[in-house]
Amino acid sequence: MIVVLLLTISGALHADGLMDTCDAVFGHASPERRLEIMRDPRTGAFGVAGLVSVVALKIAALASLSSPTRLGLVVLAPCLGRWSIVLVTTLFPYGRPTGLGAPLKAAASPRALALASVVPVLACLVVGPLGVAAGVVALAVAIGMGRWLMTLLPGLTGDCYGATCEVIETVVWLSGALLLPRFG
Repeated sequence: MIVVLLLTISGALHADGLMDTCDAVFGHASPERRLEIMRDPRTGAFGVAGLVSVVALKIAALASLSSPTRLGLVVLAPCLGRWSIVLVTTLFPYGRPTGLGAPLKAAASPRALALASVVPVLACLVVGPLGVAAGVVALAVAIGMGRWLMTLLPGLTGDCYGATCEVIETVVWLSGALLLPRFG
């Protein structure tokens, strides 16, 4: 129910970005063609496989967490997911002159990132050592994902931002499940 609720609350916007990004980056195409693929309203096999994989991993990770741990990470994952959008928007160039992500990129700055980091950092601290570890993993994965996408695209797009959010939510829950024996 939690996974479905998060998809519903976001209007599945980030899930759509994940599917579009998967379709674009896992096929063999030029960087410019990849941008065209992201604009295509149809979803291909890579997009469907990407979303199904992420949803399955989220459900499995949440199911493996104990109740006290689950509550903290249920709140932390979307917080870090949305924060990761601000992070990659600030760190990496935008790939198009226009698009849904263009206003985000225009507002991105180190100051905006610092301000956007306050709540996620506090949330990680409130969750405790497991939350701090999940935050560090989320930071590393978001930067790594941004760098990897930049090897395939001329710049990130709004779809990439949504994909990053979905991946980070998944990574936070997976890291919680994997690190719980160490920090729990």
